[in-house]
Amino acid sequence: MDLHTFIRKLPTLDASETWAFDPSADCFATEPVQTVRTKKIPRNHVKAEATEKHPAQVEVYYEDVTVGYWRTIKFSGALPTKRVNDLLERVEKLQQAVKFAREEANNLEVEDQKVARSSSTICSDRCFHAVSCENRPTPLPTLGGGGAICC
Repeated sequence: MDLHTFIRKLPTLDASETWAFDPSADCFATEPVQTVRTKKIPRNHVKAEATEKHPAQVEVYYEDVTVGYWRTIKFSGALPTKRVNDLLERVEKLQQAVKFAREEANNLEVEDQKVARSSSTICSDRCFHAVSCENRPTPLPTLGGGGAICC
C-alpha cells in the first residue's frame, strides 16, 4: 500500500458532531450531552367500578418514570477531514517532486567511472596463501580453506 492510499483511508471525525481536542485525553471529544433514562411502570385506570353483578373494568397503561440522568461524551482518535486533506495535498506535492527529480536524473548524461577495483583483485594483491608464507616470521591467520585472511 502506498502512502497516498494509507492517508486516504485514515478515519475522519463524524461531521454530525462538534469535536474539540481534549489535551487531558489526548484525543478529540464532543460536548457532554445529558439524556434522561426512564422506566415504564404499569398503572391501572379504572373505567367502571365493580358492582355486585359485574367486575371492575380496568385498563392497564404504562407511565414513564425518570430513573436517572446520563451524560454522554464521545471520544475519537480520528483526524479532522481538513487535516487528512492537507496531508493528502502534501503527499501529492511530494509525489510530483519525486517524479520531476527522477525525470531530471534520467535526462542527465553520465560517464562510466571505475571507482574501485573488484574485491577479488584487491584480495589477490594483499593476500598470501599459507604455503607462500614460509619466510614470514609469523604466519598469517588462515581461513578454513587454507587461504590467508586479507591484510
